[in-house]
Amino acid sequence: MQTETGQKLSIRVAGVGGAGVKIAAALCAAGCGGADIAAVDTDEASLRDCPVENAACVGKTATGGMGSGGDPATAKEAAISDLAALKRIASGADVFICVAGLGGGTGSVIAPILAKLAAENGAKLVISFSLMPLSVEGVDKSSLAERSVRYMRKVCDAAAALPNDIILARSALPVKAAFEAANMYAVSAIGEICAMLLNRGVVNIGIPSFKKAFFQKGLPTFFGIGCGKGANAVGDAAAELASSPLLGGGAAGLNAESLMISLVCGEDFEMNKMQSLLETVSQAFGVRERICFGASVDKSMQGRIRVCAMGLAGNPERAPQAPGAASKPPAAPRATAELAGAGKNPPEGEESAASSREEPKPKKSRGFFSFVRPKAKPAPREPGAEQSEFKFVEMSEQRGFFEDTPVNMRKGEDLDVPTFMRRNIKINL
Repeated sequence: MQTETGQKLSIRVAGVGGAGVKIAAALCAAGCGGADIAAVDTDEASLRDCPVENAACVGKTATGGMGSGGDPATAKEAAISDLAALKRIASGADVFICVAGLGGGTGSVIAPILAKLAAENGAKLVISFSLMPLSVEGVDKSSLAERSVRYMRKVCDAAAALPNDIILARSALPVKAAFEAANMYAVSAIGEICAMLLNRGVVNIGIPSFKKAFFQKGLPTFFGIGCGKGANAVGDAAAELASSPLLGGGAAGLNAESLMISLVCGEDFEMNKMQSLLETVSQAFGVRERICFGASVDKSMQGRIRVCAMGLAGNPERAPQAPGAASKPPAAPRATAELAGAGKNPPEGEESAASSREEPKPKKSRGFFSFVRPKAKPAPREPGAEQSEFKFVEMSEQRGFFEDTPVNMRKGEDLDVPTFMRRNIKINL
């Protein structure tokens, strides 16, 4: 496929984790023409059932090839041990699209790492689609998923979160079929993006146009699809788009900052109807500026239209924050410190009368990749007793994302970590 400048455009779609691998398999079956499909998981069995040739089972030394068990610290160790494989998947494409189900360990941790690696290794456009966990799956999963999405908004040009709660709530299908249908929303969304960028139409959307619509990282991305046919095709497509479950609460509450519209129609679709559709959709999303439009003709769509809308939703927060972090003026920290999550919370102490009237000091963020397992409360010590032993942190908490340096692995051990740390040697004081 050729870009607007005549150069060949390469697209890679990577499905990460259990849900992501299933979506990658569905994309292969659907024939996502022109895109290279890849699959990444910590579970070998998941990849054996997937027809994708470009597949990588990462972290066998950490997981034994049996998955992360929903533990983000284990998934992080898996990524550390096979960073070279992740770089291979993330490199070599102009457009990198990452899709994962969030809330578990592998998808929530490795998908953001892949997105960052793609941005650092030459991808001109990085996009992510995330299937959010159901609310009944608990606060821990939803909190981890939100942290993952917020991080991907920082490193991706567009990061869309697809709400499974809303998608599945509308389904009366049996459980297995319902989840498969939910995955097809992601398949449709990715297919639309690939077609939008690869197909030559009446009005084309290329990478520069895409970046113009997605002008600011950190804001939530929305995505919706609507279809219509017959005499009222425009009205039906616009209404279906505005109420699309992919939008979460619908178009009305998005307060959109930008809008990109892609139309696929038959040869019989009239220009005045196209103008009416553009006006209706832009009004539904409340956007007058930063509108990008593309249109292509498909002979098989005679009497039918399909419209896809994607853009940035307004966000009252100035910048993405880690859960529990207080708002503060925007800063530009080094990426390595951001990923490593350097810094600890300020020590607690007795508050003076003056400090009690002041607002509490903001806690420093530990960064997305600083997963910390709950710590047991220390046993009470006798007055005057001194610490008798110095304990080191666990392997998964030592290096964050290794400050963006390659891992020096030998016989399953990271040689960049001091020996006394790798072997958990305790020093008696």
